[in-house]
Amino acid sequence: GTEVGISTSSKEPVMKLHGLMRNLFGNAESLHAQISGGHSQKGSLSLTFTKPKVFTPRLPHSPPTGTFEAAANYDGGTVRDGNFMEKSSGLSLRLRSDDSRHQLGYQYTWRESAPTGKSTNNSVLESTKPTVKSSLQYTFTHDETDHPMVPTRGLFAKCVMEAAGLGGDVAFGKIEAHARAYYELAEHVSLGVGCFGGALVPTDIETMKAFSAKSEMTDRFFLKGMRDLRLRGLSSLGPCDEGDAIGGDAYFTLGASLSYSPPVNVLRQNGIRVHAFANGGSMALLSDGKGRMEDKVSKLVSLEELKMSAGVGVVAPTPVGRFEINLVSPLDGSNTFKGQLVWAMDTEYS
Repeated sequence: GTEVGISTSSKEPVMKLHGLMRNLFGNAESLHAQISGGHSQKGSLSLTFTKPKVFTPRLPHSPPTGTFEAAANYDGGTVRDGNFMEKSSGLSLRLRSDDSRHQLGYQYTWRESAPTGKSTNNSVLESTKPTVKSSLQYTFTHDETDHPMVPTRGLFAKCVMEAAGLGGDVAFGKIEAHARAYYELAEHVSLGVGCFGGALVPTDIETMKAFSAKSEMTDRFFLKGMRDLRLRGLSSLGPCDEGDAIGGDAYFTLGASLSYSPPVNVLRQNGIRVHAFANGGSMALLSDGKGRMEDKVSKLVSLEELKMSAGVGVVAPTPVGRFEINLVSPLDGSNTFKGQLVWAMDTEYS
């Protein structure tokens, strides 16, 4: 069968037109095509072929397992953090276990960055040369929460590891981990705690010596969405050049929230909850060639660099992601409330 639909992104105003062809060759294969564009995205096109049950176990009477995916992608330009636009095109191959806990992939991608009209700082201008990334990636996911967007109990963990330098002209090792835990303290009352962390180790493509080359801006971490401080102006958390975020090679964020389901039938039936939360985090650029590595790592984990925020709000699950509207203030030691009314949609949060 064939399906055609229109959807919106969970992170920003992006319109997506997609089509799906099922059972192409009679063995549950599918072909998915998607065209998207929006305020910060000039336009992108992706084509993904999926074939399930690609491995036949040696044990007799055992059903085939595993899913294979091959994808081709083109992105005509996506604005990253307001100060540079990234264009890319490439191919990817993925093998995924039936329970989606394990995924092994290969990616070959051409990338090019260009400053937007808002930014002319040196860091962005230095990153405009085209690069080719050839990398292997492994993803592990463990999810035993009771709801995908508004959980009240259970554990979630995810780890993504990537090694680039198998061809191409950039080389690095990269890891990012994410964990959340939820505890039901009483009926309709739940405590959630979460943490994110990541590290990027750029290497010279010829010598493969760690931190002997500066990381590419397109490979760095950028803080975004509900998983960080739930504040506008996230460039204040992490390295900046003339006020623009330039990303980091290492970061961590922590979060805790106490949520309650109000005694109103229509709210409880739709999973809508109120919550109070606190978030904090720090980020550092380790490969800029300035200062000692030990000092940079020490500064990353010090209370001096830790940025924090706290607030209250409303949480609701929607078909395109988790929706929040919050009254939130930075905790900067000034003893002055600097509230922001912030709404956001996302699929990753703490």
